[in-house]
Amino acid sequence: MKIKSVQCAILCCVLFMSPIVFGWSAVGHKIVAQIAYDHLTPDAKKAVNQLTFDPEKHYSGRSRFVYWSTWADWSRDRGDNRFRLWHYIDLPISYQVAQSRSPNPINAVYGINHCQIVLRNATDSIEDQQTCLKLLIHIVGDIHQPLHASNRFSVNHPKGDQGGNSFQIRSRVADNLHAYWDRGLGKFTPLQKRSATTGVRIWQYAEEIQERYPIERFNDTSSAIGWANEGRSIAESYVYQIPEGSTPSKEYHDQGIPVMEERLALAGYRLAAMLNSIYNK
Repeated sequence: MKIKSVQCAILCCVLFMSPIVFGWSAVGHKIVAQIAYDHLTPDAKKAVNQLTFDPEKHYSGRSRFVYWSTWADWSRDRGDNRFRLWHYIDLPISYQVAQSRSPNPINAVYGINHCQIVLRNATDSIEDQQTCLKLLIHIVGDIHQPLHASNRFSVNHPKGDQGGNSFQIRSRVADNLHAYWDRGLGKFTPLQKRSATTGVRIWQYAEEIQERYPIERFNDTSSAIGWANEGRSIAESYVYQIPEGSTPSKEYHDQGIPVMEERLALAGYRLAAMLNSIYNK
């Protein structure tokens, strides 16, 4: 199925369901892309370098790959709603015996699986393959943000809290739980300011994360739905363990940073493994 063939169906879904959803900030997505690029095989690296190549921009393959990691948010924020539902999957969490509902079938898992099919099909157009590579880099990152894989139903939020977007907190970092995690619990804030050294500092942070959570620690054969279930479990057991309307404690913050960094590492390693599987000859 080509990208254009699903456009109408997705736009129809957006008309009926358009929650406010954002992913890791640009910093988080760039970290995931940096980590993934480090673990691409030569064949996979050659393939993605060819897809990202732009004769008018003389950047390295790594820089182009990292730059593409934020395209899905950039295009959505400028009115392109074709893939809006692909950024998350609302796996329900019931709290206080609230009734929940199943996630929309057009979701992050659907998007990841669809993009793999297009990238594996050499007969699909270069344009579709480029779009799917941009989306895959981004959505694999998104699905590892626990609140992009969950939606908590409670007395206060009987229709769900939109992955923590409606779950209010008091913090200088963000006013809701979803944004707090999107921004790396405040860890990304110093890296969000544009400067001549920002790119290098993000790359250095990606290196530090890989040192703390080396790929050798993970023996992973799970699929996209497995990653989503993993994120939902983390959301229920840890992310939501804070009273609504409260200020995140130092303990919550300090324990959450390793959780966040491990999710970024896993996203990078899994994205690389997926692309290696697609492009290895």
